[in-house]
Amino acid sequence: MTQLLLGIGLLPLAALLQSSVLPHLPFPALRPDLMLVIVLAWNLARSHRDGLLWAFAGGLLLDTLSAGPFGAMLLALFVVSLTANFIGAPLWNANPLLPLLGTVAGVVMYHAIYAGVLWLWGWQLDWRTAAISVVLPAVFLDTALMLLAYPLARRIARSIALPQVSL
Repeated sequence: MTQLLLGIGLLPLAALLQSSVLPHLPFPALRPDLMLVIVLAWNLARSHRDGLLWAFAGGLLLDTLSAGPFGAMLLALFVVSLTANFIGAPLWNANPLLPLLGTVAGVVMYHAIYAGVLWLWGWQLDWRTAAISVVLPAVFLDTALMLLAYPLARRIARSIALPQVSL
């Protein structure tokens, strides 16, 4: 229940910041994927179905505020979350570098899926330019943000985890 309330408070704020505030900053290359970082941090810290719910809700919020095809961000976030959940939190917690590698892979996967959906909808994309001007800066910026987000998500996930009962 606590993770649901946390998501209800955090995800709309991230969606509004990402779609309404960050595009107006003077540095176009410095636009983090806040929703991706938050959802991925939660999935890496706590492989559970609530991470998938966060991805669904976050993608729905972003798609509602986006001019792109409806469902594109939802699909991208959900696939990244599903992949992180499939691998599982025990592996992510085994080595401090693995969440960062997972972030790099997640950012690339997210942008590839989103660009693929745009392409399928008939949008003209210069894949090379998109990789250099969008994906590469996003990898660095989102990974840097993950250095803050993942430890915070782990701390929160541990504090709200159900106590283990042994008989």
